[in-house]
Amino acid sequence: MATTVVFYSIAGQERAFAEGVADAVGAPLAELTDSFSSRPAGWKRRARRAVRQRVPGVCTMQDVVAGRGDVLILVFPYWGGSIHPAMTGFVRATTLSGVSVHLVVVRRRGGGDELLEQMEDDVIRQGGVVEGVGAVRTWLRSTQQLRALGSRLGEAVRQIPRRVGMSLQEWLRQAINDERSVRARYEHLAAFPGSRTVLRTLATAETKHLQLLQEVHHTYTGTVYEPKHGEPPAGVVPESPSLSREEYLQGLKDVVELETKGAVTYAEFALSFATQQDVVRLAERMTAVKQRQARLVRRLHRSESRSVPHSD
Repeated sequence: MATTVVFYSIAGQERAFAEGVADAVGAPLAELTDSFSSRPAGWKRRARRAVRQRVPGVCTMQDVVAGRGDVLILVFPYWGGSIHPAMTGFVRATTLSGVSVHLVVVRRRGGGDELLEQMEDDVIRQGGVVEGVGAVRTWLRSTQQLRALGSRLGEAVRQIPRRVGMSLQEWLRQAINDERSVRARYEHLAAFPGSRTVLRTLATAETKHLQLLQEVHHTYTGTVYEPKHGEPPAGVVPESPSLSREEYLQGLKDVVELETKGAVTYAEFALSFATQQDVVRLAERMTAVKQRQARLVRRLHRSESRSVPHSD
């Protein structure tokens, strides 16, 4: 697992901060350069236009190879808008699947929150996992002070346990497979003679949940996720000619555990991708749905455990 510090700097403050970070974590520095880097005549006017039009820039840089489990620390200035051409162009042109990313905006006094939100969204859409977001103020701070601040951040990053987090896209694929598995279990239990209508209703509801997940997956990848042909999702209950009463009751109990676990997973997911409002809304909705379905099946299990199977 390697760490790399990528920075963009014109006036030098970002470079000083990035050098402090790199020294603390023992990581190489990679500098982005573009048509503004040498500060040609009229660069500020062109830069403001690029920010207003939200156009990612074209940049050149040293080779950066980041794979699953690696860490990227991105340091960039605030130019008074929700986009920074060089860094945004770099992120949108880089595959970040399974890469942990720390974002640091360097600003004179305030502002830049909307830029950080935009950068976090770009990283997530590229498959990255945002581990940290922060800002550094340069007002009345010397180059040495900025290096010291960078060193403090680097030390903090070093203390974070290395882990391979799931990207948004990977999480959505897993959620789709999990919902398919739960739907298959409901359909399997609904085939038991004398089973309740609620099981068929819940199987139908799972189809709607799958559609919602597919829509969000399409939003972040441009594709509708489907398992490989002939490969059933993990955990799907195989077809069987019939269920015994004991197997039926155990199946109900298993579904309660799956739905309860699903509610916890969706709640954690909402926290992990808090900046993606569409994802948060979906996760919060699914958390409530899973809790409700767990209660329904739990009551059904208690009722069926006390009674003789009957048809609706």
